[in-house]
Amino acid sequence: SSSLANFTPTTHRNRSSSQIRSLQREITVPVAKPPQIRGGNLPKTFSEEVENAIRHQFHVLLTKKVYPTVEILFNQLHVAYPDFPLLSKTSLREYMHMLGFTFKQISNTKIPLEGIEIEAQRAIFYRKMDNLRSTGAHIFYHDETWSNASEEKRSIWFSDTGEGRSRKSDGKG
Repeated sequence: SSSLANFTPTTHRNRSSSQIRSLQREITVPVAKPPQIRGGNLPKTFSEEVENAIRHQFHVLLTKKVYPTVEILFNQLHVAYPDFPLLSKTSLREYMHMLGFTFKQISNTKIPLEGIEIEAQRAIFYRKMDNLRSTGAHIFYHDETWSNASEEKRSIWFSDTGEGRSRKSDGKG
C-alpha cells in the first residue's frame, strides 16, 4: 500500500502486464461489516428466576404503596439485578403480557387507591359485624361514602391472579 502513495499514472502502453497484476494484488478494498441488528422477537420463555424476579418486584412495589408502572418496575429490576436480561421498557412490557399481567383501562369505573391501614380497618369491621350477627344484634346502616379525585385511577396493572392494589394519595381534591 505504500507503493500506491508514490504511484504516478502512466499510459497502458508503458506498463507491462506483470506490473498491472502486481498493482491489482496490492489494492485491497475494505469490506463493510453488516450492521448488527438488535431487537426482534423476545424469547418465548426466560428462566423461572427472571419470571419470579418480575413478579417479586411488582409485589414489592405494591407493598411499598407505589403504583407499579413499567418505567418504575424496569428501574427497580435493574437496581435489584444489575445483569437483568431485559434491556428495554418495551421488552419488559411485552414480557409482562406474556406472563399474564394486563394493563386494563376500566371504562367510567374509578378504582379507589387504598392503603394498608384501610384494609386493616375493613378486616376489623367485618370481624365485629360477624360477632354482632352471631349474637343476633339489630344492625342499622347509615351510608356516608366519600371519595377524593386524586385517590382514583382509570387504568391499573393486574397480575395473572388478579392482584393489583394501588397507592393511597395524600392530597385531597
